Amino acid sequence: LGSHPSHSVMVIRTEHLWDDMIRLDKRLGGDGHFAQQGTKKTHGSESYASNNSTFIAPENAAYLCCVMYGEIEVYQELILKAVNLSDEEKREDLVKVMRHCQMDVADGDVDLAAPFSWQEFGEGADCRRRLA
Repeated sequence: LGSHPSHSVMVIRTEHLWDDMIRLDKRLGGDGHFAQQGTKKTHGSESYASNNSTFIAPENAAYLCCVMYGEIEVYQELILKAVNLSDEEKREDLVKVMRHCQMDVADGDVDLAAPFSWQEFGEGADCRRRLA
């Protein structure tokens, strides 16, 4: 990322907290055991769902995606570079983000070698209309 494009990246996703922590620990030479395993302080974020109308309306989610396309681009880059995620996990995470942004995308319909351009999305006609 940025000035270190060749560096390896490992991620810990809130919704997969302990699975990612255990896998990461093993990758770094540990045994994958944590004294506090199973305990997490996520402040309830795992209960947030894009289809939960009490959380955020779809049109507002799409609006936020238009505003935050740069941050989503960085998130996508982190997921794509994550050496501790399988290709299937990367596709699942990226599809979830795209669906949250109200895009019609099929499961597994993400090309990891040619990632989606969030900059083009953010500067496109749909976002210009939403942000007008």
